[in-house]
Amino acid sequence: TQAVLIEFTHYHKQTGILAPVSILLDQTHTGRILSFISIQPFHISPLFGPDLYVTLTVLLLLFALCFVGAEVWALIRKPSQYLRQGWRWFQPLLALLTLAAAVLRLYFLYTTIAYISRHRSRPSSFADFHSAATLARKSNQLSAILLTLLVLK
Repeated sequence: TQAVLIEFTHYHKQTGILAPVSILLDQTHTGRILSFISIQPFHISPLFGPDLYVTLTVLLLLFALCFVGAEVWALIRKPSQYLRQGWRWFQPLLALLTLAAAVLRLYFLYTTIAYISRHRSRPSSFADFHSAATLARKSNQLSAILLTLLVLK
């Protein structure tokens, strides 16, 4: 055996944190054993009932659509004036980043609910939550970039 991969998921009920863990032990050609560990915790929102985080994400999506619509309307109304001013290009960028952050977060929530329902229907099989953890991480990174740009603005 050249490599051993161990994957498991740990769920903490009191905090709602799900942590997919991967441990890889790899033997090199020189006989050394290299170990890699990946822990990607993320919070799982309640599956049913009202959730503040989902509500805020939907509101962010609605506001992003309004911002994109306003920027497109301004571009259509006065295209020459809009295109000559360089600082005006920052507004559509922020609107599109806001839209992308909201859509990515909603996709993460949808994916997580699908994985959990699949796991509940077949509890004896292994449920791979690594892609959901990757989506959560990417969503958090995009939200951090958006927040940084808004603070700099």
